[in-house]
Amino acid sequence: VDVTAAGATLALGLLFCKSNNASVAAQLEVPHTVHALRCVRPDLVLLRVLARGLILWDSVRPTDAWVNSQLTPSTGGGERGGLEPDSTTLRLARLNSLAGACLVLGLRFAGSCNQAAHDVLHAKVHHFYALRLALGGAAASTEGTRADRPTVESCLGTAALAMACVMAGSGHLGSLRLLRVLRRCADNDVSYGFHMSISMAIGLLFLGGGRLTLGTSKAAVAALVTSLFPRFPLAPTDGRYHLQALRHLYVLAAEARCLEAVDVDTGEPAMIPLRLVLRGRERRE
Repeated sequence: VDVTAAGATLALGLLFCKSNNASVAAQLEVPHTVHALRCVRPDLVLLRVLARGLILWDSVRPTDAWVNSQLTPSTGGGERGGLEPDSTTLRLARLNSLAGACLVLGLRFAGSCNQAAHDVLHAKVHHFYALRLALGGAAASTEGTRADRPTVESCLGTAALAMACVMAGSGHLGSLRLLRVLRRCADNDVSYGFHMSISMAIGLLFLGGGRLTLGTSKAAVAALVTSLFPRFPLAPTDGRYHLQALRHLYVLAAEARCLEAVDVDTGEPAMIPLRLVLRGRERRE
């Protein structure tokens, strides 16, 4: 099950993508009890949230309330024989569910420059970055805390990619500043995969030199899921969990960012006068 669960989960999500089928989405409900969390690997929680978001496409909202509704519980809830509230299983499952919700937001509002979605994702990237800094400090000396580092790093890269998807092709300055800070992380614990995810995020932010953006058609969403698969390599030759060549499939989701005037009767392109007003600059016609 551990080998096939990831592929089966994503296959179910893509098969019913944008169908808003509640009965299928119910099969991908994230665990809400300690017993259920014991039966699901933490990294598979991320894929469950992602697949569920792909199915319930129209219910995705760029708000903190929606993101919080996708998270696993942070405590054991006092169950008999359950895990401790601060156990590694609970922490890792919650981190992965948060990263999955961020990725769903990135796909749902890809290329839209939606300000609400950007603000939520920007805050989550800061949240993961703060966790990464805390785990890298001297206070992070326990064995359980050291085990969190790869997960936090992977979730940080996933959230950064989601933010870049929303602002794709816009060259948004605030996003670039944050990504440049993340790119300067170069201690001994930072993996090749983390740097790859941040470099991909910067590339998406300036997609086509600002002339391209990302689409949200079913084919585009499938290409982005394959390209942004949240399992990053440990080295340039690492292809154990995800073939690195598939990272290039984002090009199938790229669309030209342009304004095209079309005649409503014939459907043919039409020549019309256009007035363009740039913010803080003169008017051009």
